[in-house]
Amino acid sequence: MIIHPNTQANPYLVPSVTTDGEERLTGIELEFLGLTIAQIADVIADAFKGETQLVHQHLSTVETSDYGSFRVELDCRLMQKLAQETIENKGLSKAIDAVLSPMVTQVAPFEIVTPPLDADGIEMLDACVKTLRLLGAQGTSAHPLHAFGMHINPEIAAKDAGYLLSVIQAYCLLHDELAADMDLTRKATSFAGAYPLAYTRLVLQPDYSPTLGELIDDYLHYNPTRDRGLDMLPCFMHLDAPRIRQAIDDPLVKPRPTFHFRLPNCKIDEANWSITDELNQWRKVEALAADKVALQTASQNFLETKAESWWFMQSSKESGSWLM
Repeated sequence: MIIHPNTQANPYLVPSVTTDGEERLTGIELEFLGLTIAQIADVIADAFKGETQLVHQHLSTVETSDYGSFRVELDCRLMQKLAQETIENKGLSKAIDAVLSPMVTQVAPFEIVTPPLDADGIEMLDACVKTLRLLGAQGTSAHPLHAFGMHINPEIAAKDAGYLLSVIQAYCLLHDELAADMDLTRKATSFAGAYPLAYTRLVLQPDYSPTLGELIDDYLHYNPTRDRGLDMLPCFMHLDAPRIRQAIDDPLVKPRPTFHFRLPNCKIDEANWSITDELNQWRKVEALAADKVALQTASQNFLETKAESWWFMQSSKESGSWLM
């Protein structure tokens, strides 16, 4: 993949480069309704100078020379599978698809899945968002059943346990602030739930200094699911696939050298919303993780106050994260 020449340091990630000195990149996933796959793919192809390929009626790709492949797809595994089988077998699958497709596409969102982007790529994606909004894209708040999210996949800066732990700690401390604007339907579905209080207490302890294997094992013990606001499973699968596969049998967990931040709503239909707004929210996590003094102080304050409060324990129960 050839990365588009970038004229500025990545302003959304701290640090902005990896330990190898390479600019960190970020993948984005956007869920929304209101348009067709062809309309969405055409907007991306125009902005990124790419070529569109229709794989089947529920999936298109946009191939670009600077960034690689974008996917535009119906975010429903059943319809994806039926569409693929229809290509291979024109019989029963096609008949089932014809019945189910109109129903599913009324509630299942379309999703843009980007390749890793630099800062210039993020700006071009934001321009796509504005165009899609004008064309009638509908986001999370357009309907009570729209539990649509924006997922951010920032490339990890390093592979060591200390660095990864600092980001997990910072996220634990900032979770309430980051989740304050989360749509009620998305909270109810628990697709992006909070970490269990017991796990938060564990990772914030001043003497918690795990090896990478211990960090992964502890995470799996308390979080054997993809449904977390900060899902570490793709990252840990990248770093130690056998350990993850032994504990979790989920084909949707795929290895990626990234964090997987699932909290943000997709407000694509709201005039003042942008991709960069949500990236700046994630930046708060990375900035706190990089400030060791502030991280230690905030952790101590949390353990001495909030973690013991009746309000926090009750809110944890209500969010479905009270898993001891």
